[in-house]
Amino acid sequence: MPSTSPLLPVALFVAVFAGGCVLASPDFDGDSEAATATTTGSGGPTTTTSGAVTSLGSASESDAGTSGSASEGSTSAGTSTTTTATSEPTTTATSEPMTTQTTEPTTGDVTTGEATTGDVTTGEATTGGVDPGTYELTPEVAACVFRANANGPYSKSGCAMNASSQVAEQNLMMYDTAVGNNGGAGRRAEGYVSFAIPDAWAGATITAATVRGQAADWAWIDTPKAGDLVRTESFTGASLDASAPATIDTLDVNTMKVNDTDWVAWTVPVNLVVPGQTISLGIMPSDPVGMFLRKPTLELEVVIE
Repeated sequence: MPSTSPLLPVALFVAVFAGGCVLASPDFDGDSEAATATTTGSGGPTTTTSGAVTSLGSASESDAGTSGSASEGSTSAGTSTTTTATSEPTTTATSEPMTTQTTEPTTGDVTTGEATTGDVTTGEATTGGVDPGTYELTPEVAACVFRANANGPYSKSGCAMNASSQVAEQNLMMYDTAVGNNGGAGRRAEGYVSFAIPDAWAGATITAATVRGQAADWAWIDTPKAGDLVRTESFTGASLDASAPATIDTLDVNTMKVNDTDWVAWTVPVNLVVPGQTISLGIMPSDPVGMFLRKPTLELEVVIE
C-alpha cells in the first residue's frame, strides 16, 4: 500500500481557503453598506456573516430566503463553498433593498411631505380660516358733535344739521376748531366713528389697518388739513346724544391739504384691531377751516395675510 504524507490534506485546505479570499463582489461601488459588508467578509467566513446580518436589519427579513441561508451556511461550516455563498447573495440583498427603502420614505415624509408644508406654512389655520386679502368694514357709529361753550350747548343733532346746511348734502360728518356759520356759535365740532371687528378673524394675521373717507364738495377759500385720528373710550350712538367720550391717545396726524372729493386716510396700529372687539375712534380738527366727510364712504380697511 502506498504511503500517504500527513501534510497533503493541510496543503490542499490552505490552497482552497486562499482562493476563497480573493473573490470580489460584482455589486461593489465603494460607497454602499453592501460594499462594506463584502470587504469585511473577505477576512473570514464567521466575520462576514455577522457583519451582513447586522447591516441588513429589518431589510434582511424581506429577503429571508437569500440572506438567511447565507448566514446559516457561513456560521456552521467555514469552507470555501460557504464563503462564496456568503459573498455574493449577501451583497445583492443588502445593496438594493436598503437603498430603495431608506431613500424614498425619508424624502416624502420629512423633506417635502404635505403635512409639513401645507399645515404649517400655507394652511388655513395660519389665517384663522379667513382668506388673505383686503377687507373694508363699515362703521357701527359715525357722527359729529358740537362741544358746549359759553354760546351754545353740547349737541349731536345740531352738528349734523349745521353740516347739511353748509353743504347741500345729507349724511355728513363735520369737524372744525370753531364753527361760526349757521348757528354754530363758535363751537368746536368733532367726529366719532367706531368699527366692530369680526369674531371670525380670530387667529388671522393682520398686517395693516386704515380709516378712510371722502371729503364732501365744498368751495373752500383755503384747503383745510385732514385732521387727527385719536383713540377714545367706547361709545354708542345713544351715548353720543348725551356726551362725547374721553380721548385716550393720538394714533395718527394727517396734515394733508384736502381738496374737493379727495380721499383722506389715517393709519391704525394693528394691535388695536382685535377680533370680537369694537375699536372706538375720534377725528379731530387741526385747522380753523372746517372739514366735511361723507359718512357712507367711511370705512376701516384691513389687510390680512
